[in-house]
Amino acid sequence: MGRNANHRYKAESRAWLRLFLPSEVVVDEGEDAALPCRSITAGQRVKTAQWRRDGEVVLELNPPQVTYGNGFESRVSIPSDWFQRADLSLSIKRVQLRDRGVYFCDVDKAERHRSAVRLRVREIVPESLTSTLKPTLMVSTLTLRPLSHPPPLQMNGHCPLNMPQAVV
Repeated sequence: MGRNANHRYKAESRAWLRLFLPSEVVVDEGEDAALPCRSITAGQRVKTAQWRRDGEVVLELNPPQVTYGNGFESRVSIPSDWFQRADLSLSIKRVQLRDRGVYFCDVDKAERHRSAVRLRVREIVPESLTSTLKPTLMVSTLTLRPLSHPPPLQMNGHCPLNMPQAVV
């Protein structure tokens, strides 16, 4: 704390932290996926919008131009009427296992809006494999043979309650 003439002052800083949990979309391998991203864009000028996964650009919108990330060129899109509907949801055609992960949608307008979606892809086992992998019952026989013969038991008839007693 410092002093200036007859006044006291102190330095103060504030940090804002925004937490958000990703929504989740689950699809089978080979299906199409729709990753939601809604922002109040109707009537507002969007400077840029971007979809990223693992730090890599999937789709970037610099109105009116759309740029696609490597490997996504012919498989991703956003609605053509995104401006009127405030919908920047990402459609991915023919989802592959390598497409799984957390996708971030960033919309830059008067202020920045961010959302996240976790894409889970269920692996499809080809039918040819599932038809050949049938349950099989296996039976084995185990025969146990002693390595040596134990000594014979000797019975002694002098046991209380007339119970035989074994002596080894």
